[in-house]
Amino acid sequence: MTAKRYLVSGLGISNGGVGRLMKVLVPEAEARGYEIITLRASKSLRGFLEAGDIKGLFGESFGRLFGELLFSVRLLLIRRSDVVFIHPQAAGFNRLVRLARNNDVYFYVMDNSFFCIRSYNIDPLTESECLRCLRAPDAALAQCQPFPFALGRSKNIDLLNRLQKVAPKIRFLAQNARQADLIRRHFGLDVKIDLVGLDTQELKGDNNFSHIPVFQGEKWDGVYHGAVHLAKGIRFFIELAANLPEYSFLVPANKKDCEIVLGQSIGLTNITFRLCTWETGLKEAVQNSKIVFNPSLWSAPIEGALIKSMYFGNLIATVATEFGYEREASENCERVIRLPRDPLYAAEVVRLKLTHYATPSNERSMSLSRVESLFSVVEDSRYAGHFSNKVVKNKQEA
Repeated sequence: MTAKRYLVSGLGISNGGVGRLMKVLVPEAEARGYEIITLRASKSLRGFLEAGDIKGLFGESFGRLFGELLFSVRLLLIRRSDVVFIHPQAAGFNRLVRLARNNDVYFYVMDNSFFCIRSYNIDPLTESECLRCLRAPDAALAQCQPFPFALGRSKNIDLLNRLQKVAPKIRFLAQNARQADLIRRHFGLDVKIDLVGLDTQELKGDNNFSHIPVFQGEKWDGVYHGAVHLAKGIRFFIELAANLPEYSFLVPANKKDCEIVLGQSIGLTNITFRLCTWETGLKEAVQNSKIVFNPSLWSAPIEGALIKSMYFGNLIATVATEFGYEREASENCERVIRLPRDPLYAAEVVRLKLTHYATPSNERSMSLSRVESLFSVVEDSRYAGHFSNKVVKNKQEA
């Protein structure tokens, strides 16, 4: 008798990173007969307060409580089933641990929350790749706090310790080889892992999207492609630009938002700050810039921004990490420049590239994030270990 199958996620369909993945996974899971269980999406309580909408505030508060209760009850009823589990920070590490005791759980790893309470494993003092908590979540620095949800620090660490104990009962679905290495280092060499990649089908959908030119011919030497977050390298990029005053740069965000994240004002004149999305100008800027910067500082697995930069950009600059996907990408794409973490030294590398710049060929690399559906791992053990990340050549869209 075939076990019942579930797709469980702390986040549902949205325009966020995991939300874009869920747009792909949910229809496929439903077609394969999986039951979908996601936590109710929350609305901002502050927004209701600022709008003076007391009725909406109470309604949202009740909705959150009821949503949590319903989510918990539905998970408690799962027994002797196959469960694909995504984003434990939102869904609850305690629920992941509980499910693993009575079910076959496949934990699809989105970030590094399995060993780092910050999820993005950067040192809060040096803002560089941090491996302090591998095999030792208790080693977290005092400055480290849970992210992206305000779970109690000691509680988060306790849950990660519990996850280590139950890990032998879990099958981990990793996005790329270096992430799989991290999982082995943390849980042990005998931990069960399958490489399933990450496919949000953004490039496929992008080719069918009608983009309207926004910048009207404006071009920059370098464009930042990432969220305004320290782990994504926004401070590194600003400091890099400061050391390259003769070149022009674009940050697709409001200057004030960047200053809030950095905790300081930005007085550089060679950076243009302009809030835009991929559909409202960023794609155009990426295609027209000489170098696209994807400077994530943590051990980032596959990031949509980097994949799109490799496909549509010219030269792509990342910050060298030990366990980030950027390392694998650079081995398959000659246009990827791995910069040193020090922005002063990195500026010299970039200056040399721009001084002798030549437009690369029209061949563009695209990561084939999955060779088969990740659900094949759940449904047929013969697929186990058969997944790999490959790079193929595609002509850049005209």
